[in-house]
Amino acid sequence: HFMQNYDEYTSFEDYFEYYKEYKYRSNLEIEQIIDNRIEHDLNAETIHTINNEIVRSKGEALIANYLFCHRINYEYEKVYEEMMPDYNSYKPDFTLYINGEKVYIEYFGLYNPENENSRYNKNKKLKEEFHKDKNNKFISLDYMPDKELINTLKEKLIEYGFKLESRSKKEIYFALLDHNPVSELYSYMNFLYENIDMIKSKDNRDNVKEIALNYINTIQDETGKKSFVQILEENG
Repeated sequence: HFMQNYDEYTSFEDYFEYYKEYKYRSNLEIEQIIDNRIEHDLNAETIHTINNEIVRSKGEALIANYLFCHRINYEYEKVYEEMMPDYNSYKPDFTLYINGEKVYIEYFGLYNPENENSRYNKNKKLKEEFHKDKNNKFISLDYMPDKELINTLKEKLIEYGFKLESRSKKEIYFALLDHNPVSELYSYMNFLYENIDMIKSKDNRDNVKEIALNYINTIQDETGKKSFVQILEENG
């Protein structure tokens, strides 16, 4: 299998494009697979977006995924051109572009209206006043249930004139596969590890090399046989 693909494709990138097409065609429940993968990434300890950024919260990931799925280009935590009034550098959560203008999005996931004097709430107010003074196009989003957050974001984007064009399931699936191009090798690696452990756990584990060589001698393909021998010799 590996030699066949090695001869057929000029680079791993070419092969991976074929692999993505193959996986997409062979998965009948592709929508469910996509939803499960996104849900996993949203609730993981390290949260990833569909576009493979590492973000600080599920809310930020929901925003990024909505933007990606509706073909709105964005930059995550791009440094703002000017310093804040407190002379600190500033990185808005998202920077978008429309008709040559920038639109900034801040997600205030820890905002608590009952404690206006908290450090976080003061920082929120500082940023909102900063964008107002600069006459920036600015979207401020507080913590709210997932669907409400997305509906509010959608409304704000439409107000600023963004056209929401949905990406296909195929594009989204390909983007998810791009997170880890070598993931298809994991099952093969696990197969090798499990068999190595199984051989070593036998009573005749002292004869592992002999057992492996006996198996290798049953291989008909000479190129494959040489490859196995080389692996065996390199790993003792």
